[in-house]
Amino acid sequence: MNLLPEIRFKINSWLESGTGRSSAMLARLAGLPYSTTRRVVQGESISTCVNLANILSVVLENNDAHLLGSLLKEQFPNETSVIETFISKGLISDDSRQKLNRFINDDPISSVIYAICNSDIGVSADEIENEYGRAGMRALDNLINAELVEQAGGKFKTSTDKKVNFTVQSFKNALKGHVDNMLFENLEENLAFGYIQWGTISKEAYCQALVALKKNMQEIESLITNNPGNIPIYFLSLGNSYVDLKSFTEREKRKNEKN
Repeated sequence: MNLLPEIRFKINSWLESGTGRSSAMLARLAGLPYSTTRRVVQGESISTCVNLANILSVVLENNDAHLLGSLLKEQFPNETSVIETFISKGLISDDSRQKLNRFINDDPISSVIYAICNSDIGVSADEIENEYGRAGMRALDNLINAELVEQAGGKFKTSTDKKVNFTVQSFKNALKGHVDNMLFENLEENLAFGYIQWGTISKEAYCQALVALKKNMQEIESLITNNPGNIPIYFLSLGNSYVDLKSFTEREKRKNEKN
């Protein structure tokens, strides 16, 4: 699949329109690995629609969600539902994305506090202090000073209703921040849970697993959307990229053919 000429034009225009702009800068702003971004820029690989969406959210500097959605749907006509889900989450400015990622890298509990504030009803300073102590209050102050969180009616809420795309490192640190502050005795009281399952399966079963995961994610998202509250909830789905898996199997196939 070739990159649409209009998308290639947008990417090239962004790279050429500012001092110091490069594939490395684009990768950093998009929250993606450099290798992934470089392959897209050089036309070696389209990557996934979500990765390309993150790149476009940077190069479309006016944060035009309508144009972003139309370009993605034209590039990935078979993934319309996934694209609409991504677009419905909204975009966030590069500046805010970098700020939050930086805080999470320096102090992982920032991700926990940001998540609590990112609810319709918000959270009070007393609730944060009682649950997370001085570390939580310090993270709250940092988020307020960075204008990522604001106070309204005695409650603290995120300053935007747009979601943040974590970098890979921030993603890992955010998970660490939650785990480090989890009361593990709750695991014995059915107030928390942990689950992991792994193995090897066929390509057909792999695709079926993605469909099952998507259905589960939609059900959980519906619960979160329709039941506002201030109890933070984290569901993490971390799987191998089938794009990379496909590349690996093709390389192995070529090796075998040469032999």
